[in-house]
Amino acid sequence: MSTIKINTCVSFLWLLWAFAAVSPLIGQGLYVSKYIYGNFTKDDNHYLEIFNESNRIRSLSGYMIVTRNYVAKIPDKTQIQPYSSLRFSKAMRTGVDIAYVNVPDFLIRFPSSKAEGDYVVLFDVDKKILSAVYFSPNGKASFLPDKGELITAKGETLPFDIPTSNNIVWNRLDINPDPAMACVFTGGKWQVTSKNKNLVPATEYATPSVNYVDGIVTLKWQTLFEQDCFEHVIERSRDGDNFSELNHTEAHKNSTKNTEYLYYDKDIQKKVHYFYRIKNTDKFKNTIYSPVVEVVATEFSGVFSFQILEKNGIDGGNLSIRFSSQKEQKITLRVLDERFFEIDILFSNIVTAGSENLIKYNPTLPIGKYFIIAETEEQRLYKEFIVKNN
Repeated sequence: MSTIKINTCVSFLWLLWAFAAVSPLIGQGLYVSKYIYGNFTKDDNHYLEIFNESNRIRSLSGYMIVTRNYVAKIPDKTQIQPYSSLRFSKAMRTGVDIAYVNVPDFLIRFPSSKAEGDYVVLFDVDKKILSAVYFSPNGKASFLPDKGELITAKGETLPFDIPTSNNIVWNRLDINPDPAMACVFTGGKWQVTSKNKNLVPATEYATPSVNYVDGIVTLKWQTLFEQDCFEHVIERSRDGDNFSELNHTEAHKNSTKNTEYLYYDKDIQKKVHYFYRIKNTDKFKNTIYSPVVEVVATEFSGVFSFQILEKNGIDGGNLSIRFSSQKEQKITLRVLDERFFEIDILFSNIVTAGSENLIKYNPTLPIGKYFIIAETEEQRLYKEFIVKNN
């Protein structure tokens, strides 16, 4: 019995150690996302990006970047915005945030090993590894492990230890880095791409739908997939050409399925023409837009209109419907299940011209797909909705 307890304890302690070893990589939200090898001693093409995947501003004061060719301590007070990249290069140029030639604590290294390949390691202020990748033909990295130290401008000695190639902190790409080659971390792995763009965009948009009812524009859109997709930006225009940011919403990050989003624009002036589009800028600064949709903020869109007020699925007992009629007529609203069996009549009465109505349906509906059927004297309309939770 005692042996079993000891083995269990040892296994538990091993798990704790293993978690501690990888925990700097979990939940930090900071990692190297792009690397252009260049020829560090001969040209200015070398380039590196650190990406902040979290939704808050992160400080990089005291962090270090170590490669086979140099080590640099990131300048104090350096910050990185949410879902944004901090861009480093050998020399300052357009699109670069920090040039190594301007970093006070910087050291050029001369690798002792002749083995082909390179590595990049990002250390936090406590010398924990946040991100690590090595590039080497056939995965052979005889230049690892490695160690060294940086003596800062203030005389502080900052030692660093680079782990062996079989350490769990490493990502790897089995290539011999070429000065003209760019590598990106996308879709959970390192890949070779061009210098200017990612292999694929972070998402692709279907055409959005837009509707105006009772002073509110409802904008719905759908992504066909998401890969390292962190947020969607809603843009609005009065002329269809000059768009400005209206708001943004958090994306699902990674999804191979269609994903639906919903946004209500309440800052509306009546009888004004509005244009909308959705924008995504990926972590490599590539931007993609949805098709543009337009709406006129008139009080009624047609003789009769109705709208299900929901957001990515309705919680049970929380169904609300807004409808309006431009003329006096009888309106009937019914709720049906996915087999088109009638569950209830929500409304059936004569409404006056210019009326606007809001119905709240309180009975709890089971999880599933439903339809609202609206019948007027001239038309029969339907919309579907999903109950996600009870």
